[in-house]
Amino acid sequence: MLNGPLCRRFNVKNIDKKMLGWVRADNTISFQSPKAAKTYAKNRVLQALNVENPFERGILLKKNIIYNEYNGGQNAIKNIPISFAISKNATFVHGHPDNSSVSIYDFFSQIAAKFKEMTAYNLRGEYSSLKRIARNPSDNDINIGCVIALDYFKENAALYPKEMQCLIEALFHLGNPMKQFSNESLVNAGMDIVSNQQELLSKIWEEVVKLQNSNSLSNFLDIFYKNNAEKYGYKYSTNFSNLK
Repeated sequence: MLNGPLCRRFNVKNIDKKMLGWVRADNTISFQSPKAAKTYAKNRVLQALNVENPFERGILLKKNIIYNEYNGGQNAIKNIPISFAISKNATFVHGHPDNSSVSIYDFFSQIAAKFKEMTAYNLRGEYSSLKRIARNPSDNDINIGCVIALDYFKENAALYPKEMQCLIEALFHLGNPMKQFSNESLVNAGMDIVSNQQELLSKIWEEVVKLQNSNSLSNFLDIFYKNNAEKYGYKYSTNFSNLK
């Protein structure tokens, strides 16, 4: 039986029962409400961001159930094995140590895995989120992903010198890790630049570095989502105070 300071410190009267969860036989965690599950996911993500060497941690949840936790590196969580039976209409919550919002590759992953919602937190607990408006994912999610990639890479390339825009757009499609959403002809054009035009590639890279070191990209993704997300069937929201 506990008594004294330890008992007072962990007084059960101070515990919010609505936020309690329990580990099931299949190692998932069941909470009493979706809100409690989301709070748990956010706290676990923030723990990984507020350490000496911050890293991305991802939490997969659906309704009030936490299905899995994934620890990644400083910039990404790679090669996550998730069955569609679980990922369809689930929520994926993760952290961004670099204070960036939900990336375009997060968006592509959301479409491919059929997540209902994709949320990224920064170390201050601010969020950026894309939530599918339709109850169920489209049967043509590959087509949607391809349309988004075409729009995004073209608008991104438009930030560069005019004579390089088509070349940079092709390189974006080539460098896209979600190849199912890249345009094949543009991928081939990008491959030609990489394979046969090294001098041109060096000049393009100089422009890429120059733009990344400026403030021109800071709000680009935020503006892109605000202007286009609903057209693709998603709702974008964020309370980031400082976008990167």
